[in-house]
Amino acid sequence: MRILLLNPNQSNRFNWGHHLFKTEIGRQHEVTYYGQGYPGFSKELSIPKYIKKRKKKGKPDFDLIMTYESKWVREFQGVEDVDIPKAHIVIDYAKPRKDFKGFSVWPNVDKHLLKIKPDIIFARTIRDVEDLKRNLNFKKVFFLPFSVDTRIYRDMHLTRNIDAMASFTIRKHIYPLRHKIQALINGMPIHSFTNRVTNQHYINKLNQSKMFINSGSVYKRLTMKFTEVLSCRTFLLTEEAEDMRAAGFQNGAHLVVFEDLQDLKRKMKYYLKNEKKRQAIAKTGMKFVISNHSNVVRVRQLFKKIKEEVFDD
Repeated sequence: MRILLLNPNQSNRFNWGHHLFKTEIGRQHEVTYYGQGYPGFSKELSIPKYIKKRKKKGKPDFDLIMTYESKWVREFQGVEDVDIPKAHIVIDYAKPRKDFKGFSVWPNVDKHLLKIKPDIIFARTIRDVEDLKRNLNFKKVFFLPFSVDTRIYRDMHLTRNIDAMASFTIRKHIYPLRHKIQALINGMPIHSFTNRVTNQHYINKLNQSKMFINSGSVYKRLTMKFTEVLSCRTFLLTEEAEDMRAAGFQNGAHLVVFEDLQDLKRKMKYYLKNEKKRQAIAKTGMKFVISNHSNVVRVRQLFKKIKEEVFDD
């Protein structure tokens, strides 16, 4: 399939996940990446004019236009005027709360999506799927949980000399427990690692860690951490997340859930002491992610659904 993927170049983003997912689409399909940071991009050039310019050079038409991350849709003018099927992938479509305005402000996202009218939408949580259907009255909205590039996030067979790792963004109003977790493990008589690291440095530290402690946002969302940590065969101790079971993650089999800080401390001590149990769960979790949540698998699922719902409908 020939695809025009509209999104900025995020190869230098602190979180590789989005860039790596889009890269996998290019491995499986003929993709033209267009946006800030890609060669030939111009803010002044509307999408209809860009496509017309390509045609003058004898380049073939696109089968699909894909927009990625709602906040960037407004950067591309005239998408709605192109008579080509459109797919959109929503990231962080979260209802505003009293203590937090939301990752993406609903009215703004709704405005842009209603303007371009995608033929099909994918969202990273089931709650987002339900909210998008209700707010926009779109029928073709589907759950597409985060996945991971298992070529990069992998077991590197390094010596695991870090007892517990908890490396993540600290914003107390969004992630209320994270700073408390870091204080807890840094106060324990163990070798802990809580510095913020990214990309390959992050992967190296995951491979040097016996366990990773995960805490989500006020929305209790399933995040990239689930797939990234497990793909490196690192034991995951985590708060329970919405959609965890829907995505197939089993407490006690692929990872272990903690209820509160007291429970976290107790389970950390237990699994640091019981190495065989910890390693067995980590290995099962890694195999599960490789089989079910790799970018290769997810991109295939994505385009199978697009074919069924858009092209075969």
